[in-house]
Amino acid sequence: METLNDALRVKCYYEDTDGGGLVHHSNYLKYFERGREHILNQERLVKLYQEKGISFVVTSVAVHFKQPARHGDDLIVKTVPSVTSDYRIRFAQNVYRTSDNEEEKDNVLLVIGDVEMVAVGPTLSLCKLPQTSFPELFRLAEGKDHDVSPRKIPRPPRKSPDHTLIKNSDYDMTCYLDDTDFTGVCYYANYLRWMERARAEILSVEMLASMRRDVGVGAAIHRAEIKYKQGARFGDRVVVKTQTCLASQYRVIFKHEIYRKEKKIAASETSQQETLLVRAEISIVCLDDGGAGKLVKIPSLFFRRIREDSVS
Repeated sequence: METLNDALRVKCYYEDTDGGGLVHHSNYLKYFERGREHILNQERLVKLYQEKGISFVVTSVAVHFKQPARHGDDLIVKTVPSVTSDYRIRFAQNVYRTSDNEEEKDNVLLVIGDVEMVAVGPTLSLCKLPQTSFPELFRLAEGKDHDVSPRKIPRPPRKSPDHTLIKNSDYDMTCYLDDTDFTGVCYYANYLRWMERARAEILSVEMLASMRRDVGVGAAIHRAEIKYKQGARFGDRVVVKTQTCLASQYRVIFKHEIYRKEKKIAASETSQQETLLVRAEISIVCLDDGGAGKLVKIPSLFFRRIREDSVS
């Protein structure tokens, strides 16, 4: 294992980008994971799972998006782990844009992340961190100066009491095989994609495309906070429930909850039961240059679509 704050170089490939020409926001969570596996050692992680059925799962993520990455960019993912209890480990992770020139010091900070994970056993039940498999985690030198800190993520301004929540339409879908990872549950970054689809249905894909094409303005995620409760599995029917807060002329907050829908049969009646899987708060802003430029006011049509979609 290399030094615990070792940096991982990542290349932005075409498949990482979206229709706006930028790296899709969910892919930074994949970069984070590669950074974690880089310092924890992928071979050790595989061996631990194969021999003891122990793996790490994400319980919460906070991400602050400062600037976008594009196709062809060279990135550096810097990761600093800290053991916060016998069961939890926290990773402060930053993504920078850099160049192949090793002498260049002007790396540009793009994304600030804070990820919390726990260890789980074969039945996905909580277990103690496997100290013997990762002794380096428990020998972190105290007092070291790291250039990544879990406390660097800016907190959003507190919303005013007058900012009422608008309940929007639910979005139903199925968890498919390509949504899952090797543990059999939905990969943690894919929930962001599900939430994006729910927002696109509320706002209308046609309106969002027209806003980019005709007005030159694109919606972008400024901040995301996600709490993971349980995992969706292949074949699960899920529903994304959304409430929206029109926080200001420049920011809209989407509060998403994702539930698994299950039929519960009791005696002669069948009822629908819902189990909370994921809860998230996503702050959206609008940028010119098709979503890659400077902050601009959110178009009135954006607000109108949210209000028109409101349900009682």
